[in-house]
Amino acid sequence: MLVFGLSCTLPEASTDHAQEDGDAIPGITANEPSSSLLSQLVLYWLHPMLSIGQRNKITLEDLKPILADPAAVYAPMEVAGEATSVEQGNSLFRDLLRALPLAVHLRIFTSGVLALVDTGLRIAQPIIIAGLVKYLQGGQHPSVGAWLILALFFDFVIIALVQARGYQFMTQVSYHIRSYLIYRVHCRSIQPVDYRVTGANENAKVTVLADSDVGTIVGCIANIFELLTCAVTVSVGAYLLHQLAGIAFLGPFLLCLCSFAVPIALGSKISSSQNQMLEATEKRLNAVSLLISNSRSIRMGGIQEIAADEAQGARRLETTVATFNRKMELFQHMANSAVDSLSVLAIFGLYSLIKGASNLDYVTLFMGLAIVSMVIGPFNTVLNLIPTIYRAIPCWKRLSEYLSPPPGYFAAPTRSLVPPDEKSDDPDVVVRASGASLGWNEKAALESISFTLTKGSITLISGETGSGKSTLMKALVGEVGVLAGSLGVRTRNIGFSDQVPFFMPSKTVRDQILLGREVDEWLYNGVIKACDMAKDIERWPDGDSLTLLDTQGSPLSGGQRKRLSLARALYHKPELLVLDDVFTGLDPHTVRTIRKELFAQDGFIHKMLKSTAIVISSGNEPTVLKDIPFTTLRASNGTIIPQLEGEIIWGKDPDDDETNTSSADGTNISDDTEMADGCKPETSPGPESEDMSLAVPTPLRKDFDHYARSLGRGMLAGSVAIMLVAVAVEHSGAFWLAHWAGTYQSGDTSRSAGFYLGIFALLGGVAQLSIAVGLWLQHIVMVPRSSNSTHQHMLNALTRAPITFIEKRSSEILNRFTQDLELIDWMLPLALFNSIYAVACVLVSVCTLAVGSPFTLITLTASAGMLWLIGRRYSATASQLRTLMVAARAPLTEGLQAAFDGRCTIRAFGLEESTNKALMELIQHSYHPNYLWSSLRCWLNCYTALITAVIAGTLVALLVGLQSQVNVGWSGVALINTVALAFNMQLLVYWLTTLEGNLGSAARTREFSAGTPHEDGEDQSKSPPDENWPTRGKIRFDNLCCRHGDMDILKNVTATIHGGEKVALVGRTGSGKSSLIQALFGLLPRTQGTITIGSRDISTIPASILRDRLVGSPQQVFCSAQATVRKNLDPAGTSSDATISTLTNRIFEDVEDFPGLDLDATWQSQEFSAGWQQRLGLVRALLRKGRRIYMFDESTSGLPLEVHKRVMGVVFEEVGKESTVVVVTHHLGDLGMFDRVLEVVDGAVWEVVGKELEAQVAEEKKKGDDITLKA
Repeated sequence: MLVFGLSCTLPEASTDHAQEDGDAIPGITANEPSSSLLSQLVLYWLHPMLSIGQRNKITLEDLKPILADPAAVYAPMEVAGEATSVEQGNSLFRDLLRALPLAVHLRIFTSGVLALVDTGLRIAQPIIIAGLVKYLQGGQHPSVGAWLILALFFDFVIIALVQARGYQFMTQVSYHIRSYLIYRVHCRSIQPVDYRVTGANENAKVTVLADSDVGTIVGCIANIFELLTCAVTVSVGAYLLHQLAGIAFLGPFLLCLCSFAVPIALGSKISSSQNQMLEATEKRLNAVSLLISNSRSIRMGGIQEIAADEAQGARRLETTVATFNRKMELFQHMANSAVDSLSVLAIFGLYSLIKGASNLDYVTLFMGLAIVSMVIGPFNTVLNLIPTIYRAIPCWKRLSEYLSPPPGYFAAPTRSLVPPDEKSDDPDVVVRASGASLGWNEKAALESISFTLTKGSITLISGETGSGKSTLMKALVGEVGVLAGSLGVRTRNIGFSDQVPFFMPSKTVRDQILLGREVDEWLYNGVIKACDMAKDIERWPDGDSLTLLDTQGSPLSGGQRKRLSLARALYHKPELLVLDDVFTGLDPHTVRTIRKELFAQDGFIHKMLKSTAIVISSGNEPTVLKDIPFTTLRASNGTIIPQLEGEIIWGKDPDDDETNTSSADGTNISDDTEMADGCKPETSPGPESEDMSLAVPTPLRKDFDHYARSLGRGMLAGSVAIMLVAVAVEHSGAFWLAHWAGTYQSGDTSRSAGFYLGIFALLGGVAQLSIAVGLWLQHIVMVPRSSNSTHQHMLNALTRAPITFIEKRSSEILNRFTQDLELIDWMLPLALFNSIYAVACVLVSVCTLAVGSPFTLITLTASAGMLWLIGRRYSATASQLRTLMVAARAPLTEGLQAAFDGRCTIRAFGLEESTNKALMELIQHSYHPNYLWSSLRCWLNCYTALITAVIAGTLVALLVGLQSQVNVGWSGVALINTVALAFNMQLLVYWLTTLEGNLGSAARTREFSAGTPHEDGEDQSKSPPDENWPTRGKIRFDNLCCRHGDMDILKNVTATIHGGEKVALVGRTGSGKSSLIQALFGLLPRTQGTITIGSRDISTIPASILRDRLVGSPQQVFCSAQATVRKNLDPAGTSSDATISTLTNRIFEDVEDFPGLDLDATWQSQEFSAGWQQRLGLVRALLRKGRRIYMFDESTSGLPLEVHKRVMGVVFEEVGKESTVVVVTHHLGDLGMFDRVLEVVDGAVWEVVGKELEAQVAEEKKKGDDITLKA
């Protein structure tokens, strides 16, 4: 049986790593849980993947056989029900601890123990180095040297193994916690909105919480043991320094404590800045997400540039808000470097003052340097961790607030769900409201409503647009909070059809209806017939079993989506059927068919749902209920008023005997008398049909070159040079100190300690100043500029891309604006700077080792070769994993957003469990390559550390063996740098691999910006028309054929609309009316024919100019949630307030409580109904004065006929007689207002004219029915 939920379909491979035909990869059988202890200790279980990755290109499918440790994956069944039910006052931290299984708790404990072991081994290093320096000065037995060699070598080896195991354990814990928190965010996102504080960016908030907030929290948790190791290291280090230098040990510690004061003092500012930055990111993602998902309506409405400017404005705000965080990062780097130098200056300065400089010798110097290095490392780690903790605090608060109800919110009575077996005074009652007030965020949209719904009843909820009809419908399925009174629903078996239908992503039409239930073919065929969908399915090339839909229902028409949503609700035989405005926008013929098949005496409801309580909302009395008795509840003035009651009488439908045959009176205005079976595609398809990859493999050098250009090559080169100088000067201080100690130990005290300390301070000051300049150039100047320019280039590519390109790759494109941009903003510049710094440090350390013992160069050369081989083996696989990580993230992002958007539908049909299960699979698949990549990096660190152990052992062996030939001072510097080299090598490997991985994000954004096809064609040879084009508004379709995917939408359309004509476009839902309008705006790919406006073929005109010269009001109006009503109505700001107010008052004449122009248009918070938004789209279109062509796609579909006539009168008056107007409408009672009527039938256009039209209108009026044209 099909388990229904969100789509778990993952891409077979990243587009830049697609397998060629015939290049099958042998199975990767790496298995972490069953591998031996030694294999896990050195991560040998990864070698099968490394071997295959070096020879082949890996796909996500290839990774599935690789089994990760179960502790790295959260499984909801471990804490049944815990993740989906949190009561007010519960602690998220407590829930997290309860959710972690025993295996994870053991790994946390073991990681702590290993961290302490690692600390003890590092504490031993200064003691070993001091012993070696003392041995090199002579006077000890040779066996001591041998033991010191073994001690230092095995110290390095054990540290490498302990660190690798501890890191792997914490990686498993981190991914377990991450998957748990994301799962909790998802579970809350599908809960009713009265559990959360909603806002305009709620959809984007889910994405940001699951990505940025959870990532920051987990990153903080992963480093929590650094506090423990720091405390131990500092305590032991303080004791050792006190034994060595007496009271002088206080110098470094006081300095470190002072460095802590700044981030602690700025803690609240750091938290506030982080919170503002996350909110700014939500705004940007919301703007970009709307730009992607509403591309058709945005482009048809002519506001694409304005929507893109809003997204870029949000980006600039995000970059500005992030400035403080960048400055804090700059301070961290400065503090880390300064504390290291100043601590050495402090310890030896105080030592000279207290004990006298003459007592300074090699042992004291090098043991002191080693201890300071040992202590300062943890101090700097904690110094870096403090801002991370402060950044994690607001993330934790945001997450806790989202997952828990607002304080005190549940004090008001809430919606109750009465169990089906509970006894009631009247067993026929399905719903009972008693003094209920409904609304969001403590704001009641409906107050003091009382009504009862019984079994077998039909109830109509009527009212004007914005009166609260949809609020009541959503309250019945639990989406709207009950602020006072009670609303009891006696059943959980609910069928729901939303006003704007939601569909599960990447599911077929058939699966959308079944929703995971077993197929009942008789029932399935019955709902298809009742919803008049059989003809539609026959037209689809892939039928209902293969036609895939996205969340909005594309490629179906608006009417088809509503009927599919109705069929889904009927199939589940609900006890309560909630239909929110489902019949609005359907053509009269379809409505008549549905009325006959659904409500007639032998219809579907009478046969299958006779005891079902049915609730239908509509702006006016729907004709589908003609002759069907029902009860009316009218929404008005914020309450519900009963109007009419009657009993259901099943009678003969007046249309039972009517046959709908085509009339000879209609005229086919195509040139051919017979409709062609299909349209032959042109030999040169447009750019929309090209298969463009979002990522094409490019050399690493090219990726880095592109990123360097975005930063500014000159500034980047300057900052690199400055950093190299800074590191060289900084490390030269150790040689100067060795020279000082050697001079004093030889008895030469001619120069005072102040001289040596002054030179050391000067070197440190030059280094710090250089580092500060380099960091400022990078963090404050280059990175923000690069971030803004990258985002702008991506937006430009998005706004010029063909619609079909965007719709096919919507989740991938959104991933570019989320994952890739986040990495470019933060990790990539951080990796670049640290890589430069680490390269410089390693080079200086290697030079120091060579000076201390030239023979070490032999080992260094061999080690370099080993590192090259390891790096090559790593890089071949890691770069592919990094790309797959981003590719695997896209389905998870899409799944999170889809679940939030469809929360009403998911809960109404009881799909929470299957949706949660599907989302958990997405989480696991998404983080599988991520976990493997982290494990692989741990493998690299381990083997790099082992090679460093070999270098250290070789150096010590050479120094001990050549004791009589070495310079003790320089040998001591070399030993100190051995410890530093181990750290710097790990630093270098970590940041170089991070840089390489994150350069993939830069490559993907570059390839998206440069490789996305242009809707005007790659050559962009289209030429703009004259400034006054079009002069008369004449439109001609000549043998036009259009397709959407594999579906023929328009077939051989040939028609002419003359300038100044007012034309009604009618036809059955799904017949192609909206497609014809979209073709005029260049939003559908043509396979044949032309569209000519005036004397110009529109395919020769740049799309942006075409949409600027034409005016359109789409079926679904796009409104910016970040702008006021005024800004939404007049985005260009060309109209005065008086003009806007006058026109708005005329369109909203029947609305009493329309808000002012300065109100923020918080569309997502339900402040504006769908009907109001349609009217706002009309006002926006009419404010674009002086155009010659206006097109309105069902802009009045939800209005009563009288209001529709009045509004159309305003439209015709405002546009003037000379402008051409094309109106898609299902209101056929006012066709006399139009000059001509065109009917679209299965993608062909027919004209119904003059007497034939009058005759049909008269005939239908005699029946007292809505008018149905017959071509």
